[in-house]
Amino acid sequence: MKWTDIDGWFTEADAGIYRKWAKECPAKCTIVELGTWFARSANCLLEELDRAGKPDVRVVCIDCFPRQTLPVAAATLCRWAGRVRIVQWDTCAAAALFAPKTVYAVYIDADHSYEGTLAAIHAWLPKIRQDGRIGGHDYQPPTPEAKGWPGVVQAVREMQQGQEPPTWGTSWELLRY
Repeated sequence: MKWTDIDGWFTEADAGIYRKWAKECPAKCTIVELGTWFARSANCLLEELDRAGKPDVRVVCIDCFPRQTLPVAAATLCRWAGRVRIVQWDTCAAAALFAPKTVYAVYIDADHSYEGTLAAIHAWLPKIRQDGRIGGHDYQPPTPEAKGWPGVVQAVREMQQGQEPPTWGTSWELLRY
């Protein structure tokens, strides 16, 4: 099963950030995904890491896993046993599981409110290695056609001091932090 066969909102355009991270990340590092749902995006990341020849990169998927999403996520990730860890917990509180400056990258796709996005950024920034990355999903300003995710946009712009971040679809990455 390919990642595109799994239900979710992560698109081919959004996957550009995971292609970039897979190419740039060092061997044996850790990448954390906050908000995994059915693990569509996590499977994309793991496929990209394989494509980049990096089977030793560890992926940690953290989500409160509402409703019946945990069994589905676990089933879609079972082919990556030994490389992926699933943590059912609050995405900000779970930062306590990691020592400072030990995580290469964090992808935020959990609480889409301004407060929730900003809290996740601040909870995880101390965990990011000096050469690391922090980004996320749903950088989508409101338009007449779609409500977008104004909380995500506001929090990311604030962290970018008003500047637009680089984006791939609706995936974003902070340039300065």
